[in-house]
Amino acid sequence: MALNEAGFSAKLLANVFPRATDILNAPLDDNGLALYYYDATRVFYLAHDYLSPLLSDAQKGTLISAALKGIQLYRDYYLRNPAVNYVASGFWNFSSGMRMHWERTGDELSRTSVIALSTSAAFSRDSTVLADVWDANSMNPPNNGGSREVAYAITAHLDAEACGAARRPILTTVLIPALLHHFDQWATGLAYTYVRPFMIGLSCEALIRLVSAGLVTEAEAKAKMNPVFDYIDATCWDAGTNSFLYTDRIGVPPGDAWASTDDGLPAPDLNMLIAPAYQWCSRIPRAEALWQGAIDGAYVANGKQFNQSYRWAFQQLAWAAQQVDDPDITPEGPSEGEDTKFVTYRSCTKFSCCDGSDIILGLDSSLVISGAPFIAAKLVSTTLSAGTCGTCDRYNYYISYNANLLNSPSTPIYSSQITGMLCKGLLIDYINWITEQDADVPPTDPVTPPEDPVVEPPVVAPFNASDYGTPVWHLDFTNNSNLQDSGGAAPTNGEKIATVLDATANNYDITQTNDTYRPTLLTGAVNGYQVGVFTGAEGFEIPLASASAITKARAGLTIALVAKLTDFTSVQLLLRMGLGANVRTDVSFMAANARSHVQLRPQDAGVLYDGYSPPGSDPAEDAWHCWVYKLGFASNTFEMWLDGVQLLDVTDINSTGNSDNTDCTGADSNIIFFNDYGSAGIVGEIGELVVWDGAISDTNVLNAIASLETKYGLSF
Repeated sequence: MALNEAGFSAKLLANVFPRATDILNAPLDDNGLALYYYDATRVFYLAHDYLSPLLSDAQKGTLISAALKGIQLYRDYYLRNPAVNYVASGFWNFSSGMRMHWERTGDELSRTSVIALSTSAAFSRDSTVLADVWDANSMNPPNNGGSREVAYAITAHLDAEACGAARRPILTTVLIPALLHHFDQWATGLAYTYVRPFMIGLSCEALIRLVSAGLVTEAEAKAKMNPVFDYIDATCWDAGTNSFLYTDRIGVPPGDAWASTDDGLPAPDLNMLIAPAYQWCSRIPRAEALWQGAIDGAYVANGKQFNQSYRWAFQQLAWAAQQVDDPDITPEGPSEGEDTKFVTYRSCTKFSCCDGSDIILGLDSSLVISGAPFIAAKLVSTTLSAGTCGTCDRYNYYISYNANLLNSPSTPIYSSQITGMLCKGLLIDYINWITEQDADVPPTDPVTPPEDPVVEPPVVAPFNASDYGTPVWHLDFTNNSNLQDSGGAAPTNGEKIATVLDATANNYDITQTNDTYRPTLLTGAVNGYQVGVFTGAEGFEIPLASASAITKARAGLTIALVAKLTDFTSVQLLLRMGLGANVRTDVSFMAANARSHVQLRPQDAGVLYDGYSPPGSDPAEDAWHCWVYKLGFASNTFEMWLDGVQLLDVTDINSTGNSDNTDCTGADSNIIFFNDYGSAGIVGEIGELVVWDGAISDTNVLNAIASLETKYGLSF
């Protein structure tokens, strides 16, 4: 039979406008964002394109408006939120809708957002190593990513390239090898703890895009996909619902991060995440059955399930049409039929370092149990004996199954149970657990299982200056809501910054009225964050009232700077606030390898303290660092920190305190980021500068630096 396009179109038409209404009426909050899951903008654009011949102009406009509302929810509310700033969790990495928005509208912010997401999202950024993503299922979320996170990361990289970004090595050295390894794990049933068909579908989509990009050949892709399809056809297919079981085994181990009570139940809601891949591989009977199963049984009355069903279903129609027109295409399928039992022995789950030759485990066939998640017969731990396993001590003990048990009428089992091997410690835990379980056969009534335990968008904890003291002044270039161009609007990438708004409630804002001396905004500069770019000529005057309020009548100040300095050949002034010739606070970087130089003279005309960072403590050029200066006027102390290391701890700076209330004057300029117009300014990039009241504790200094490390994705 051919794909039932009439049934598909009817179901889509019946649901697309209610879902569009849902998202158009959604608030810009986490509840609204939940409707975006699985890339709502992409789905509404594709639905618009497919249904356009049937729609009025008003209906077309509704779908486009829904796509644009998705951009507001995902790009503006979520990704650009200072608490996230493109550092999305791996399973919230949805780049295609923004790419399509840029392609259709020319919106530059969507283009740069795709690129920023690809460089900042979990497991997509360049700091990801192969060990982080090697297993198809995350063994330690969120520290490890699984197949879904890798598939989304690959998509983000390819979308970024489509938006003009250069290819980054991580795509070919980490992400693609991990993706191909996941298929190898699935083909043998050895993915850690379980195999879920919809996850395979997401990886297939990424793999097919790699074929289109010329990074994997079609033959290579099909050689990876078809054995996996053989496996899930044999272990997961439910003919009654024309869908796959949610999971290939009954009951993911208790305590597993992704365990679900519905593992053994059919999941037609997820059919369309894998059906297009079957079509692409010319496994046409199964592709058509999945298609019909989705029409008959998929629940699409919620944003997430709707997006799952239609994110690439339209591609299946296109491939089916091509196959009808191509007489050389022969439907493919498993050579041994749908009832193939994967009961041969396996090597351990780290099979890349095992040859699978040590089948050493005995079975007590008189002890049988049904409903077990991994084993069809109760395995007796006393029959275990040690084996050898190349380089993999963790998996030195294996399980093998006796295929004859499959034919025992007294042993009700599921084919999904006849998979895999476990290490000895896990096996003993499983034996103890299995003996306590109810052996009843799981129910077969279809339900709608979740595909993961969390659907709420993750929140990345922001750096909060008030956690470490009382912030007096906070200039944050990473938050675009704190910046203004000459017209008072938020600047875009490459635009001049005219005003930096104080992020505290004190409103000590700074403005540069001369365009020549304004810094430039650079987006996606570090861990997805934007920064201010300075070339030595840019800076701001600090209003006298603000400088006075920041400095006078205080027991001390603590100043933190996150920046990347790129030129150590000249003096660079960071900050000066003072009273006439009596310099109160002067922080600069000297030409000799950016050694910090601090001059402190209390307002009461006490003796000048003139301090330098010690030789050998010079920071690396063209790298991000965090400097902290603790000025204890009342305590007569001064400390200097670089990247969490204390460089100076001076206990006597010859100060008699700073309690005078005299305001700063203009005789000695109150300036930041340069010495005077066009000279001795910062050369590099500024993330943010924070000034706290008093000399905060060393513990708070270290905690603040640790929080900034997390924010900027650095290790100071």
